[in-house]
Amino acid sequence: MWLVCCALGGHFLYVDARWRDQVPDWAAALADSPVLMIAHEDISVQSLRGMEKNSQLNRDLISRHVPALFRGVARDGAGTRGGALYRALESGEFVRRMYCFTTA
Repeated sequence: MWLVCCALGGHFLYVDARWRDQVPDWAAALADSPVLMIAHEDISVQSLRGMEKNSQLNRDLISRHVPALFRGVARDGAGTRGGALYRALESGEFVRRMYCFTTA
């Protein structure tokens, strides 16, 4: 998909997340891609803000739709305030980044 988009003169916006210790390998793989990286940004703070704003809604949805046995795991994965994903992003152990690519 991204090669087709860039080959047609367009841009490809890529957002993903990795554990902090995986970032060097991730960056190297992206730098070795056949398209030109024209922008990149760490969006961890913005992602955390989004999680914060949606935290109560996600908790309510989990309480209504997820069996009690699995609610803790669901809250951790949904990025609710205090959950594992939220804490990892807050501490910097987990990072989200955005990249924009095009052809050279």
